[in-house]
Amino acid sequence: MLADRWARMLIRQYQLQTETFGFDPPLLQGRERGDYVTWNVVALEDELHEAMQELSWKPWATDDFFNREAYLDELVDAFHFLLNLVFVAGKAESGYLDLDELSFEFFTRYMKKAQINVERQKTPGGFKTLGTKCPDCGRAIEAGERDTLQDQTEINEVTWQDQGGYRGDVGRRDLEAYRCLCGRVNYLVAAPR
Repeated sequence: MLADRWARMLIRQYQLQTETFGFDPPLLQGRERGDYVTWNVVALEDELHEAMQELSWKPWATDDFFNREAYLDELVDAFHFLLNLVFVAGKAESGYLDLDELSFEFFTRYMKKAQINVERQKTPGGFKTLGTKCPDCGRAIEAGERDTLQDQTEINEVTWQDQGGYRGDVGRRDLEAYRCLCGRVNYLVAAPR
């Protein structure tokens, strides 16, 4: 039953975009795709801010309220824009969006990320942001996700570790080198073995 409801929401939102507004998100390209993503992100953020106005969240305020119905309505509005953003990543190779494939891919990525988040919290002291982002592009650096460099010659002269501020002579066996998706070669001091 839950899967059926999810499928009906996906289909309805996709129809709303294609039939009512004339957008087919996975077919958008270039500037048109960028504009579509931009205004959906802004609209999503705006709807989330509207949802926040339906409950007391300011720690300095003394009132305590929760307008559940209005809060849910604002989240439904936000969900429309989130789905639009997901549709952009869909594949429409045969002229139509395969919602089943997109739903499966999104589900798979969600489950993978949820497990990463669980593992992050298991680290001693909890999740840390220092050393977990590429300093050039800001992408997360996840264990097992990096394109680890097999050719260790690139790290022979390294004396500075961007993420942790490590200084000193670091031997090849003490560093883990990886190339981020942005192309930057980053270095992390290898975890003790």
